[in-house]
Amino acid sequence: MKKTIFKTVILISALALMAIPVFSQAKRTQSKQTQQQRQPQTQIKRTPSTAQKKTTSTQSYWDGAPAVLKETPFKFEGGTGTLKDPYLIKTAEQLNSVRFGLSKHYKLIADIDLSKWGNWIPLGGTPAYGGSWIKKYPQAADAGCGEFTGSFDGNGHVISGMTIIDHNDDIFMGEAEATRAYALFGAIFPENNSFIRNLGVVNYTIDISHTKMKYNCDLRVAAISNYAAGLIVENCYTSGGKIKVHTGRAGNQTSKAYVMAGGMFTEIEDSRITNCYNASPIIITTSDTDYMNYNYTTTTRALGELRSARAGGIAMQMMYTHITGCMNAGEVTVPYANFGYGNSLAGGIVAKVVCLGQQLIHGLSPERASTITSCYNIGKITGTYATGILGFTSTDCYISDCYNVGELVLDEDNPQKGHIPTFKDDIIVQECNILEYGTKYVHDNGINVVHGSRWIDSPTLGRKILKAIPEDKLGIKPSESEKETQVGNFSDVMSNDYFARSVPWAVEKGIAKPSSKTTFSPNEPCTRGQVFTYIYRWQGSPKVSGKNPFKDVKPSDTFYNAALWAYKNGFLDGNTFNGKSPCTRGDALEILWKCSGSMEMIAIDEFTDVPRSSKYQQPVSWAYYGAIAKPITKTTFEPESVCTKGQIVTFIYQVEHTGLKDWMDTTQKNANSNSSQIDNILESTLKEMGLENLLNGNQF
Repeated sequence: MKKTIFKTVILISALALMAIPVFSQAKRTQSKQTQQQRQPQTQIKRTPSTAQKKTTSTQSYWDGAPAVLKETPFKFEGGTGTLKDPYLIKTAEQLNSVRFGLSKHYKLIADIDLSKWGNWIPLGGTPAYGGSWIKKYPQAADAGCGEFTGSFDGNGHVISGMTIIDHNDDIFMGEAEATRAYALFGAIFPENNSFIRNLGVVNYTIDISHTKMKYNCDLRVAAISNYAAGLIVENCYTSGGKIKVHTGRAGNQTSKAYVMAGGMFTEIEDSRITNCYNASPIIITTSDTDYMNYNYTTTTRALGELRSARAGGIAMQMMYTHITGCMNAGEVTVPYANFGYGNSLAGGIVAKVVCLGQQLIHGLSPERASTITSCYNIGKITGTYATGILGFTSTDCYISDCYNVGELVLDEDNPQKGHIPTFKDDIIVQECNILEYGTKYVHDNGINVVHGSRWIDSPTLGRKILKAIPEDKLGIKPSESEKETQVGNFSDVMSNDYFARSVPWAVEKGIAKPSSKTTFSPNEPCTRGQVFTYIYRWQGSPKVSGKNPFKDVKPSDTFYNAALWAYKNGFLDGNTFNGKSPCTRGDALEILWKCSGSMEMIAIDEFTDVPRSSKYQQPVSWAYYGAIAKPITKTTFEPESVCTKGQIVTFIYQVEHTGLKDWMDTTQKNANSNSSQIDNILESTLKEMGLENLLNGNQF
C-alpha cells in the first residue's frame, strides 16, 4: 500500500512539473481579407443611419440572462461613421448604439457615465455574455453576437461606472464547452490602421462568481476587450476599477474552468500597445482549492485538470504583439495550482506569450516576435508563479528596458508547495528548463537598469518613470486589498476571514447553527459532541439504532445520534465518548479523515509537533496535502489545540468542495485493478523528464 501511495504522490508531482494546458489559439491575422473572413456565426443585422431608429430587441431569446439588451436609436451628435469623420458620442445611450454599427468609427466628445446603466453588455457581445472570438462551434449564447471592426477614439475622455455583475450557481445557457466574455468590447478585429486611443476606463466593477459549476467553461475578463487582433492601442488606461472572478464546482462534478483575466485585454495578437497603464486590481479566487481531483484511469496528458487561473496587468496573453511604454500598478492575485506550470500564472505586464497555434516557433526577429519594451510594474503580484513583467513564453520574446518594484508573493496556501516548483522573478520566470521552448532575449535585466528617451527620473519616487505616464503627478499607487465587509447577518464574520465562505454554507446546510441572529461565534471552542454532531449532519444525519456502547452518553444528549453513528461506522471504539470535553484540531481532522476513507498518506515531517509516532500523523498529512487545514506556523500544526467552531466548519467545507474524498475513493477502488496502468504512466512520465531515478529511491 505504501508503495502505491508513494508512486501516486510522485506521479502528482511529475505531472505538475510536466503538464502545460494549451488554450485554443486564434489564427494569426495575415491581412484585411483574412480578418473579413472571420465572421461570427450569427450577426445582429442593423442598417446604421443618423435617423432616429430603434433596434429590434432579441432579448426574449436570453430570458433570464444576467444582462438586458437595451434598445437605443442609432443617432449621434454628428459625423458619418467613417475613419476620417467618425460618429460623435456624448451620452451612454449613444455608446450603447455602437453595438448596432460595429463596422463604423467613433469618437467621444464627453465623459460617459454608465453607473446607472445596469449590467453592461460588451459591444459585440450578448446578454448571456456569449461572444465572437474564433469559435469553431458556436453556442446558443453566442447567437446575435458580432465583432467590432471599426475604431474608437476616446479623445481624452473616460468611460466610468461600467458594471458587469454575474453571480449565479452556474453559467447561463451552459453547454458542454462554453466561453463567456466580460469587458467593454467583445472581440475586436479592426480594419487596417484602425485603433483604440486616448481612452480611460475608470471606476468600473467586473464581478463574476459561479459557485456550483457543472459546465466546462472559459471565463475571459478584461476592462477593454476579451480578444483583439490587428489593433493599435495608444494612450489608454484603466484605473479605479476592479476585476473579481470566483469559481467553484457543483458537488462531485468534474467541470473545468479556465479563468483568463487582463487589466486591459484578455488576449491580444498582431497588435501594438503603447503608452498605456492599468491601476486596477485583478483578484481570482476558487473554492476548488485542491486542484487534485485526478482520474488515474485515463492516459491523457492533462489528467484531471480542473482549474486554471492566469492574469496579467496589461494583458493575460499576447501573440506577435509589441507592448511599449506601459505600466501596471494594479494588484494581480490568482489562486495556487498543483497541476503544472502556468495554471497559477500572474504577470505584472503579461502572463503568457504564445506563438501560432500549438506549433513552437523559434528564431524570430524582434520585428516578427513579441516584444516588451520600456515597461515596469509596481503592483503586488501573487500566485504559484509570480513575475513582475512576463510569466511565461512558448516562443521568442524580446524584453528590454523593463523593471519591477512591485511585491512578488508565492501563494503560501499551496499544500503542494514543497513538491511542485514555485517561482518568482522580477522580469520573467525561467527556472524550469523543461519549459524553455523559445529563446528569450532579455536585455538590461537589472531592477533599475533602464535607458533611452522614454524614461525620466522621479525625485518623488526615487526611481525612473515613463514620460508618457507621469506616475508621481498622477498619484498612481499600487492597488490595495479590499476592505473587510460583513458576511451575511453575522457581525463576527468578515469577508477576509478564512471562514468567510464556510460559515454561511454551514448555516444554509444546517450543519452548524448561529449563536444568535447576528453572530456565529466562529472563535468559540468546540466540544467533541459539537464536532461529531457537525460532521454527522454533514453526512445527512443518517438514522441510527441498536445498543448504546457509551456509558457517558444518554439519549437526551444533543450528540447522542452522532456518537452512535460514529461508533457503528468504526470511527470510534471503547465505551466512553467524552462528548462535553474540548475537541482538539487533531481529533476533528482524524474523524474527517476516517469519513473520507482513511487513505494512507506519505508522512509529512515539516511539523515539529506532529512526529511520525503521533496518532495524528496520517490525518494531518491528509489535511495538509488536500488543503483541508492550514498549519499554524511554518513548523507547527498544533493538533492538540482546541478546535474552534470556525475551524471545524471550514474543515468540512474544504472536504466537501475540494472533491478530495471522491478522489481518494476512486484511487482506493482502482488501486489494485489499475496498478499496472499507473506504473506505466509513471514510468513514461518520469523517463520523459529524465527523472527515472525517482522510481528506485525514497527522494521524498
